[in-house]
Amino acid sequence: MLCRFEPSHSKRMPIHVRSVGVIRRMFQKVFAGGDLPIRTRQSTRARKCLVGPGLILLLASMTVSVLFYSECGSVKRRMTATGPKVLAADIYHDVSITTGPTTTLNRPPAIQKDWMNRNDLVHVIQTRFMQNQPNLLHLAEARLQLFETFTLPSIARQSLAHEFLWIIRVDPDLHSSIMTKLLKLLEKESTTVDVVVLKSNDNPEGFRHVRFEDPSTLEFGSWDLLHSYQRQSHSKLLLETRLDADDALALNFIELLQQDAKSMKGSSLRVFCVDSHLEWQHYSYWEQSKDSGSLVGLRTGYCVTPGLTFAYPVGVDRSSLEISTKHHKLHQQLIPCDVEKGENGPCLQRLGVNSWLALRSRTITSAGMGNLILRSQVKDHTSGEASTVTMNTGGHTVQSLYTHDSWRRIQGQLWGSLTDWFGVQPTKIVSMRGSIEADLHDVLQDAIEGQCKPGHSCKKSSREVLERLRGAIER
Repeated sequence: MLCRFEPSHSKRMPIHVRSVGVIRRMFQKVFAGGDLPIRTRQSTRARKCLVGPGLILLLASMTVSVLFYSECGSVKRRMTATGPKVLAADIYHDVSITTGPTTTLNRPPAIQKDWMNRNDLVHVIQTRFMQNQPNLLHLAEARLQLFETFTLPSIARQSLAHEFLWIIRVDPDLHSSIMTKLLKLLEKESTTVDVVVLKSNDNPEGFRHVRFEDPSTLEFGSWDLLHSYQRQSHSKLLLETRLDADDALALNFIELLQQDAKSMKGSSLRVFCVDSHLEWQHYSYWEQSKDSGSLVGLRTGYCVTPGLTFAYPVGVDRSSLEISTKHHKLHQQLIPCDVEKGENGPCLQRLGVNSWLALRSRTITSAGMGNLILRSQVKDHTSGEASTVTMNTGGHTVQSLYTHDSWRRIQGQLWGSLTDWFGVQPTKIVSMRGSIEADLHDVLQDAIEGQCKPGHSCKKSSREVLERLRGAIER
């Protein structure tokens, strides 16, 4: 049973959340060291969420959208849609599973040639693909499949269409077979998202001042649209969002971000980063043989890359500010934003508090190899065999994850919600993962060779892990 709250600012994007009374009690159990009371949810919700005939209509027909108010605990107001809901106890969350945001797409019929935005701002998303690694074909194939599985559908199905520009930069010498496949994928979505592909190994930030002078660098998209966005950026609030080519954003991320950004007060830089995110692990901690991997939710003190956004008011340039460009250091340099009063200086705002607004994929293709569960390190939960289990890198431990066994029990619910939340198809993940596994040795070899290339991670520990995995396969 679900209580439905529809945001007052938009009738196009209802979101379903569970009873706030249930959430409050779950928080109490989590902080007391308890487990997720999954078996008692139905009776509890039935008692707490009496919403009358509106709920009967919703259950009778999933095609009927019914607007109603709900008391649900002590909450007597309409809630703002912020994406799939999450509860946090520590780094790893116990969760309240919801159906996630429902998006109704309002798409113009043709590809845009000029900037347009209902919030009167300029928004660009920046992604890089295989820069300085043009001929590592096995690694490129794996990353292209990750891009097709996670990144592309999450951007193509955003609730705001044609109100942002996606800039993808690729190595100028990217192998023709990979380039052809990438462009075919983008061509299929050319009516749903405005995207340009540029041949460049540079990753400039500060879109207003980038010099787009050579049309021959344009591999896909509209040169006029690119320049239209840049012209408008000089007189409007500019949002620059980072998104790696193997990650995903919630389908209402762009809309939520732009809504928050347009209400900014003051004239100082603001940095937005997601409050919580999901991670897809290539391997399952609980079952080694699982062909889909596993999903866990995280809240980190630092900012993760997917969705990290710099908001520049007119006349503001980060080059004049002493702020690191490294995502994991921003929280140490910026004070929290006071959304109501505004700030006189640069500040950091968490986006979608208690919501999963981003999904990170963790595989051997990740240059940094952070927070990656490795096959040779995991323990099969069902076998009962004891072993010491650790992460290869990063600050999170698998032991910490294991203490929240509710994650294992709700895997089915998480997987069943991925499409509604991120546009990601579980069947595509299984297929993609199988392809990487089949070519694992050569992908590992390319990943080793790709270490320490310009613009990529250069960790001795990551290289050692990759070499150990390759050696295990060869044996």
